[in-house]
Amino acid sequence: MDENCDDNNPPILSSKKGSTSHKRSCCRSKRDSGPDPRWDVERLRATLEVERSRNQQAHRRFSLELRRQREEAREERERALRELTYRHEQQKTLELLRQREALSRERSAEVRRLLRWRSWERKRAENSNLRQTQEVKRQLADEIAGIGKTGVQGLKPGCKGNGAVYRKLEELLKTLLAQADGQQVALLQRLQQEVDLEKSYFLCHLLEAHSRPSQEGKEDRKG
Repeated sequence: MDENCDDNNPPILSSKKGSTSHKRSCCRSKRDSGPDPRWDVERLRATLEVERSRNQQAHRRFSLELRRQREEAREERERALRELTYRHEQQKTLELLRQREALSRERSAEVRRLLRWRSWERKRAENSNLRQTQEVKRQLADEIAGIGKTGVQGLKPGCKGNGAVYRKLEELLKTLLAQADGQQVALLQRLQQEVDLEKSYFLCHLLEAHSRPSQEGKEDRKG
């Protein structure tokens, strides 16, 4: 059997002194043969722990970076969504403003057309009332002239014709008063007063014209 220091096959010694000297020689042989594998294992284990710690730290840093990037991406999406929403709302607001402006222009144009139409209607009514007023004045002047002729001639048919003209004048004045306003009302009221005055003169003349033949007949019977 070889005389070496082997843990698996320890030598059988007969005495303690021999055993001690053998152990010393075995340890010296171990130191002389190279490093202990257990130290290599421990060193590798320590290196593995360091590497594992580094990997854990790197994993934590990676997780934090990933979380930060996800948070930034989420904030970016929210910011983009807010911006798109704002632009959409702004576009809707601008569109509503344009529609309101267009509607306002249409209403303004419609109001202007309505005002022009009312102005035209008012002028047309004023011109019509003016023509009717002038016609009333002309008929009144003709009636006054007719009353003078009747007073001279004393004809009953003329008196009947004058009464029809007065009735037409009164109806015309009532119609004009219902349609007129402002200064035209005052003018028509003054014409109404003139017509009433002339009508009273006409009635007096009519009574005189009808009473004159009866008086002449009485005088003839007396004679």
